[in-house]
Amino acid sequence: MQNLKMIQETLEDPQLAILNIVNTRWLSMSNSVKNLHQILDSVIDALRYDAEFDKKNHLASNLLDELNCDFIISTKYLADLMFILTKLINVFQREYVSFADIKIHLDMVYDAITAQFIGFDGSTPSYGTHLRKYMQDFNISPEKLPPFIKSFSEAIVDSIKSRFPQSNLYYSFRIFDPKLLPIKESELGNYGDEDIKKLSDYYGIDKVDEEGNVMEKIVDSDDVKQEWEVAKYYIKQIRSQNAAGGWEYIFNTYPDFVNEFPNIAKLVKISLIIPLSDAQVERIFSQHKLTKTRLRNRMNIETLNKHLMILLNGPDDFRRFDWNKAYDYWAMKTRRSN
Repeated sequence: MQNLKMIQETLEDPQLAILNIVNTRWLSMSNSVKNLHQILDSVIDALRYDAEFDKKNHLASNLLDELNCDFIISTKYLADLMFILTKLINVFQREYVSFADIKIHLDMVYDAITAQFIGFDGSTPSYGTHLRKYMQDFNISPEKLPPFIKSFSEAIVDSIKSRFPQSNLYYSFRIFDPKLLPIKESELGNYGDEDIKKLSDYYGIDKVDEEGNVMEKIVDSDDVKQEWEVAKYYIKQIRSQNAAGGWEYIFNTYPDFVNEFPNIAKLVKISLIIPLSDAQVERIFSQHKLTKTRLRNRMNIETLNKHLMILLNGPDDFRRFDWNKAYDYWAMKTRRSN
């Protein structure tokens, strides 16, 4: 499609390129669909020009046949759907994610997808922004839309729910987040009582797995409720901090906290080790891709790990790095024979 740019200028379409989804991570699918749906008219005209100008250009002819009304509807639908999903994905890529964030954004995704493409209690969906505009421009009724829109949307919602089966339980851990503590003293008395009950009911009973192995309870249900009535007031001292930094301060400043409130301490530690953010994982994969390239495809795991440790944990400003110390350390190592 050599004439795509010219046609984009004629139609006043954005000067965007068609991205190759195969060579990008799945999150970039949103950008790929976003670009395509904005320049779809230019792409169709460019293919039509190529097919008419060169009768032997069978690829252009075949692609043009595939870009029918159903394809356009699917593209508009995916552009709206990916806009919603991207909001959720961006939450998990933050450096810090709270338990309250997860519940709020998961519910947002469920409700938005249902309202736009499934419908609440038999009501007619709104069909997003781009899809609805296309339907209005070409007078397409909901009955004429491909049936996969509803079924695929339902499958997306079910898939997300299956990945977060304990979202309601995790939401109860938010009471350990200092920033969510009530400002009014009068509200602190009953704060977190229902959530503590949920946590104690779950972690305060023995569990048996599918093979019959018994996993003993982690906390005492009665004691954890009593401890919470006092322990919650320690959180007042770290109100300005996030959960990780605040509880690190409490455990270091009041080492007896673990002995005085053993059950609460266990629940807090559980909340701190639940991986909510994938920012660090994404960063490692990005550095892995930049480090082990095609030219370095024989790099072994040990060397790759050392490179990643340097990139991830090294100083932000290498201008202040002590290169002489690093050289002295390197010079002391046994050299590899060629």
